[in-house]
Amino acid sequence: MSTKIYLLKTHRINVTNLILGTLTLNESSRFNSNFRPCTYTLTDKKFFIQVEDNMAKHFTSDTQNDFRNINWSTRLLELEEIVNKIDDQILIFGNHNVENLLAIKNHFGDVALTISTNYDENLYPYLLNNSAEFHVWALQTGYITPNEHDQKNLKLLTNLELVNHYTTAFDSMNLFPRYSQETLDYDINISDCFDENTFFTHLSNIGIVLTDPAKEYYRTWQSFI
Repeated sequence: MSTKIYLLKTHRINVTNLILGTLTLNESSRFNSNFRPCTYTLTDKKFFIQVEDNMAKHFTSDTQNDFRNINWSTRLLELEEIVNKIDDQILIFGNHNVENLLAIKNHFGDVALTISTNYDENLYPYLLNNSAEFHVWALQTGYITPNEHDQKNLKLLTNLELVNHYTTAFDSMNLFPRYSQETLDYDINISDCFDENTFFTHLSNIGIVLTDPAKEYYRTWQSFI
């Protein structure tokens, strides 16, 4: 066994956290307690809540950026120090920018495995709706602090109207691309995640032996959709 870094191309779409969430739970025993990036709590409403752990907090302590927006090309030596300290252990994290993943891959070579999370345009309406549903849930629960505009909407609109409102708004602002097709070391289409056998096969293909808790995590999410 040797140190491995799993790097995922992420999106500003809640459901795409399924892959990261399953991987981090499954491989939790191989994380060094001092260098844990993020965990992904599954709520009872099918949403994934990213919780930054000590490694993520370290890299974001001097910036306003989310951990998944870190410019790794300027922090490779810091990351190398961590990798040197976690012999025979694992790191799993994502980034919204493919160039950042490639910078890590070029620096570490085969130690790093880059994974794309792709989707076709026909899945865009579902992903847009998922993002809007999560945003409404986050506003209603206080996970995101509502601004004045949000507070007005929360008072005046029904839940369905809120989802429709933010779906339209996110589409208008081009919150994320209508499709994503990146070619990395290994490619996973988000549509494959809806089928248990196909999803589990993808994880097996990248060397992941799924534990029972990880399987249950996936099946719990699947029961909500």
